[in-house]
Amino acid sequence: MSMSTLILISVIIAVILLFFAYRQTIGAKMIRVRLANEDLETILMKRVVLEGYQPTAEGLTRIISGKAREYNLKRNDMMSESQLLDVIFTKVIESDLITQELRSDLIKRLSPMLKIIEADQVKEVSLGSKG
Repeated sequence: MSMSTLILISVIIAVILLFFAYRQTIGAKMIRVRLANEDLETILMKRVVLEGYQPTAEGLTRIISGKAREYNLKRNDMMSESQLLDVIFTKVIESDLITQELRSDLIKRLSPMLKIIEADQVKEVSLGSKG
């Protein structure tokens, strides 16, 4: 075999190994983020619909942080409180398994919390841009 053939084979092997290393590190992290966010959605949906849980900003932050720790992720990798409430709100609206009366009640309970969290985020952004 010539030297150029050996170099080409070694480059191909290096690219294949790089692909597998990527899947085990960055790819695995992306999968953990997706699974953690799906778990958050499922848990909060169950608690809000089945148990009448009234989410608070502090409660959502703790739930998100706890799931981040459970899945060995950073808090910033996870959905924000506002994004999580948006997902729950959407699932409540589109679910055919929730009665209209319960759906109306859930929307009334979730709407004020959405406004509070969005107002807090606006404050944080405006404070961050001043500093």
